[in-house]
Amino acid sequence: MKKRKKTYFIISGIVLLIMLIMGYVLVATCGPWGGSRCGFHPRFHGRGFHPGFNSKDFGEFILWRMDKKVVELDLTDAQKENMKRSRGTYRGS
Repeated sequence: MKKRKKTYFIISGIVLLIMLIMGYVLVATCGPWGGSRCGFHPRFHGRGFHPGFNSKDFGEFILWRMDKKVVELDLTDAQKENMKRSRGTYRGS
């Protein structure tokens, strides 16, 4: 039984070593973030990952949605004034 465990340990070590070497070679050839030299192409055809929601267009979309919900909620005048104040703070004015 001891010999069998030793064999499994050696085989597992060899497989792990091969995986580490392959990972190092992949990162060395493609770079940590991939690139055009790499065989693996990004999903967005060279554009990389989604830039996030920090563009001005997204902010305008959020304000449009807020305005749409204000109309649906039928707010009181005090609530509408508070909404205008928060909208102005969001826009930076």
